[in-house]
Amino acid sequence: MTNVNTIKCAYIINQIINSTNPHIKGVGFHFPLLGLHELTRQYFSLPNEIKFLAGPQIVESIKNHISKSKITSYVNDGIIIDKNIKEFSVNLSFIKEIGSELSLQRLHNTLYSEDFFKGIIRTLKKLLKDENYDLKMCYKLFDELLLLLIEYLFIRGHSKESLYAKFNNITSQNQKNSYDAAIKILDHLMTIGTKPLSSMEKLDVKIIINKQKSFSNYRFLHSFIERHLTDLFKENRISKYVKSDTYFNTEYHFIIYKIDKEYVDKTLTKFLEAYNLLKHRFDFPENHLILYLENKVFTVPNLKEDSKIKVKYFERFLLECNFIDLSDMMNLEILKALEWTSFPEKTTDKKYAFMSLWSIMEFLLIDSVDDNKIDTICKNFIPYMSRNYSAT
Repeated sequence: MTNVNTIKCAYIINQIINSTNPHIKGVGFHFPLLGLHELTRQYFSLPNEIKFLAGPQIVESIKNHISKSKITSYVNDGIIIDKNIKEFSVNLSFIKEIGSELSLQRLHNTLYSEDFFKGIIRTLKKLLKDENYDLKMCYKLFDELLLLLIEYLFIRGHSKESLYAKFNNITSQNQKNSYDAAIKILDHLMTIGTKPLSSMEKLDVKIIINKQKSFSNYRFLHSFIERHLTDLFKENRISKYVKSDTYFNTEYHFIIYKIDKEYVDKTLTKFLEAYNLLKHRFDFPENHLILYLENKVFTVPNLKEDSKIKVKYFERFLLECNFIDLSDMMNLEILKALEWTSFPEKTTDKKYAFMSLWSIMEFLLIDSVDDNKIDTICKNFIPYMSRNYSAT
């Protein structure tokens, strides 16, 4: 193996390890296509009414990301020959020039495609093996392709912690041969990135809700839980849940697929943290909901908040809410509102308190993306401050 190959292998190993380092936020290094998965997801999750206002800004952000990418030029030069990457490149060109709904949908589908994921790994292996490519060009391509590769795995559910540990283990066992280490890392990524989630180890989960006489309206709580579980099922992260009712309890049984240990913990923690926001809002008793993982109680630390912002009709709205029927955007906004309106009563963190208040005001008062955000909030909030008299 030549010195050029060694340098390329060392570079790609370093970038992969940095991108999965759990102590570094984000992916650990920056390049043009960072966040493209999330931008396309956001665009297609917007309700039509919101897309009319916010959609053009997201499209411009996507175009701005694409305009800095070098993938298109390298495909045109014949450096990249994998058909999936070439189709991706053609689509990038269409979006940069036109930005049509169809081209955006194709981009979104490609980014979440297993065939595209495989194409990235094949291309990386080709660049590592071939000695004829310029090093600077390889570095740029490595960065862009690795970002797409790692973001695909993160979205699939793989955790930084498990990936980072595995990559370090591979490199420590192949210290004398960086090419072998790089290829083994890519082979491992191919294996875990294409393994069906439903074929992974299955863990039993049970959620028990104790029916309390002091709280009779359980419809909204059931819809909240069922919406959360339905979304996980649609993503093929859990099995279909089974619901059973007795006089004292309501139980939900399902299987969660063990992508890795951290994924299971984070998924169940995220659910309990969302539930705890409702628990805090309605003062549910401590044993109101119990979650079992493999017949052992799974818990998260209780919220530190001992107070909550009173928003008129918010509790009534929640009690009458059917989360199953909500759009993804509306469901997310309600969870945000729950989080924003919970705060420590005796906190000395004025910045935290102000950010919570400002986030609520943005959520409630911004009705246009064309005007200055601060001016819009002031214009819409002043009449409320003056008890609905017109602002002067």
